[in-house]
Formats: sequence, structure tokens, C-alpha cells
Amino acid sequence: MIWDKMLFIFNTLSHISFWLLLGTNVLYIIKITSSHYSERLLNRGLKSEMTFGAFISIRRKERKVNLREAAKNLSIAYGYLSDIEQGRRPAPEGAFVERMVSFLELDKQEYELLLDLAAKSRKTVSADLLEYIMERDVVRAALRVAKEVDATDEEWQAFMETLKNRQR
Repeated sequence: MIWDKMLFIFNTLSHISFWLLLGTNVLYIIKITSSHYSERLLNRGLKSEMTFGAFISIRRKERKVNLREAAKNLSIAYGYLSDIEQGRRPAPEGAFVERMVSFLELDKQEYELLLDLAAKSRKTVSADLLEYIMERDVVRAALRVAKEVDATDEEWQAFMETLKNRQR
């Protein structure tokens, strides 16, 4: 039986948790280790399903911190954090996101995911990319061409591999 977009959290050991998200035809898995809170996206499709609020809620719970303690630590109102986690408010900008990164002890990959989710909730570009995009005409031109030709994920992956191989 397939449950569309339902999130289940299974705690298996004190230091490992598995989150399962069942989509219409695909099972997505994230593995979290509490020693470094290292997130592994085993299927990149999950990123499109996760929200900013759900991400911080899950990470907060993984740290075993209740909502009131988290709000106090982040210097925001309990109700405001609750609204963010429940998706009733978009992600805040700037300093709050940076405090959240520090509070949740996120690594680089998780930091980038948090920025992407925050931007998605505000319907804007990720904070770490905006300046880069706006300073480079060719980047904006490339994005427009990709949009015009409806570049596939596979084409973007090949492009990224070309850039990564150039660095070696």
C-alpha cells in the first residue's frame, strides 16, 4: 500500500534515525547520525518534498530539544517558531537562518539544503546564490537558455560533472 507524501520517523538506535517518505511510486530515505547530524539524501527527489519548517522541526527533535527551548535559544517567540515549523509562516531571512544553522549544527550540505528550503518558502533564490547569479551575465543567460529548452536533470548533472572534472 502506498501512502502519498506521508512522513514517518523510525528511531532504530540512540544514535541513528531513519526518516521514510512514501511518494506515489518512490520510497525516499534520509539517514541521520546524531554525532554530526549528517544528512544523506539517498534519493534527491526528497528535497522537493521537504519544507523549511519540517526540516527544522525534525532536526530540532533529533537534538531532543523541545519547541520552547529552541525558541528561547534562537531568541524568537515560541508561537513564531511553531508557525514556521507548521508552515503557517515563510522562512525568515538573514540572521535567523544563520542562528538556526549554528543551533542545529548543520554541515555544508545541510546548510545549503536549509538555504534552498528557506528560499523556496519565500519564493526567491537561495541566499548563497543570489549575488553570484546577479554579478554574472553569463550565468543568467545560461539559466534562461536552460529554461527555454527545458533542460533535463540529466543535462544539468552532466554540466555539473563537467565543471567538477575541470577542477581535478
